[in-house]
Amino acid sequence: MLNFHNIATAEVGFGLDVYNELSLAQPNANVFFSPLSLMLALAMTLLGSNDKTATELKKVLHLDQLQDDAIHQSMKLFHEQLMNTGNKHTLNIANKIFLEQSENFLATFNESCNLFYGSSVQCVDFKNKASECETIVNNWVQQKTNDKIKNLILRGTFNAFTKLVLVNALHFKGNWEKEFYKSMTVEKNFKTSQGLTVRVPFMNFNNRKMKYYYDDALESQILELPFMGSAASFILILPDLSKISLPEMEKKLTATVLSRISENLANWLVTLWLPKFKLETTPDVLGMLKKLGLSELFLQGKADLSKINGARDLYVSDVKQKAFIEIDEVGVEAAAATAVIISLSSGFRPPPIRSVEVNADHPFVFLIKENSSGAVLFMGRLNNL
Repeated sequence: MLNFHNIATAEVGFGLDVYNELSLAQPNANVFFSPLSLMLALAMTLLGSNDKTATELKKVLHLDQLQDDAIHQSMKLFHEQLMNTGNKHTLNIANKIFLEQSENFLATFNESCNLFYGSSVQCVDFKNKASECETIVNNWVQQKTNDKIKNLILRGTFNAFTKLVLVNALHFKGNWEKEFYKSMTVEKNFKTSQGLTVRVPFMNFNNRKMKYYYDDALESQILELPFMGSAASFILILPDLSKISLPEMEKKLTATVLSRISENLANWLVTLWLPKFKLETTPDVLGMLKKLGLSELFLQGKADLSKINGARDLYVSDVKQKAFIEIDEVGVEAAAATAVIISLSSGFRPPPIRSVEVNADHPFVFLIKENSSGAVLFMGRLNNL
């Protein structure tokens, strides 16, 4: 049975796996990425994969419980649901395939990518003009992300062995349902994960009715900040450092916990202090995917991407993502782009209270969630400013 909720559930589970690996790799660093962008790029790769390579991909993407013929049809429904924002916020999702012009690829692969992911195809000359191709891909990504993601592909990434690049670009912009007053933004102390104190601008509102919840298991305050129209929300997860450290809280984050949070949020009178911030990250996606169990996909001579060109001479040589977010009094703008580069082988609810203060003056976890499906568009951790 086709159901975009199955895909949304898989996307959240996959996103949490990615988050855990990225946060463990750099415990004192900021983390920010788009599980949605990464999943869409890998799902297009799945279209071209076969046998054990496909099995590994499905398992890592939490799609192994779905029938093959239902995965991509459900993905299409999922994509359509995400794009049905009713002009309440801006969410642009774009997919594109860049093909080596001298190679013969199966028409069925290109057609399926277009049918299920709306992906257009552009033939380029990787063999003779690799540097020019890097510029072509970067310009497309920059244009699709409102100039927020620049230079996704670094110089020297492509070469004569590059045969195919699958790219997803994601751009989100949402105004707060209730904006912060700029006149109330003041300088305050933020204590970083390494114990340093820095002065940064904090946005503030007092006694505003908001969706709030204290989770005893996470020992954290949870606050939902809806965007205009309430189709998407910013979720703040702020640990009580007198009871639990951020890494300890992160270990407890699961898809079930996130679902419980959504169910338990209720109206409270909230006083909030939230720092303004801007992040740009380039996570080690390739290394993280290998830790999650993807191996054959990256091995020359073992990867089976025969549904792309009818042969077993292709493998994924790199996966890149770059992500950006900026939060201010008006709202949030976030973007991410993911490229898969294919080469030729050589809780509990507490008693209600009238009001609560949420002071995000120390490291916290945050995510941007699409509310109808529950999909996590972006997820991150603010450790340092």
